[in-house]
Amino acid sequence: MSANKGNDLAAMLENAYAAQDLFAYLESIQPQYAGYKKLLKTLNNYREFAQKGGWTKLPANITQLPKEQAAVLLTERLVQSNDWNPNMLITDPEYTLTDAVSQYQRTHALPQTRILDSATIASINVPVENRIAKIKLSLERFRWLPTNPAEEYILVNLPAYRAVFMENNEMLIKTNVIVGAAKTATPLIVSKASRCNQPNLDSALQHSH
Repeated sequence: MSANKGNDLAAMLENAYAAQDLFAYLESIQPQYAGYKKLLKTLNNYREFAQKGGWTKLPANITQLPKEQAAVLLTERLVQSNDWNPNMLITDPEYTLTDAVSQYQRTHALPQTRILDSATIASINVPVENRIAKIKLSLERFRWLPTNPAEEYILVNLPAYRAVFMENNEMLIKTNVIVGAAKTATPLIVSKASRCNQPNLDSALQHSH
């Protein structure tokens, strides 16, 4: 486990040695962000898939198959990676496979075409080992943030071109953002914001409550 930036590793080891409950102490020094905990859960699920040989790969010609056959293959694959939950049909009978594709595209920062296009197929067919490697990188980035998030904070997801406004670890607002190009990359920083130039922020917050 990587120590958070700025923490005294020697002091952490001393505290761990003195702790009456070692597991509770180790949990307390983990990043306390909702996104971090969600990634840990996803990582455990993906590791289980990896141990079973990975998830099913969609055939390259899936869009040319009969609709019923293609739907079965796609549904089975999305269920494997928890991108489709059959229980959704209980709470929302109108939820369709098209909705699941759209949600997958949004989750993986793809254009939300709502169709199974070539970019979506390529993303779905990324090996689980590659996904695991990316999650580990994201977890490491979380560990460089302050352990305990502020009551209110804005978290920018650079790869997804999105920012979320969080309050008490609950997402209130999600919005698209512009980030730097490869040659003028947006830096990874933790900074205090004194104001926000979004005119409709107050009304958006009122609407969210």
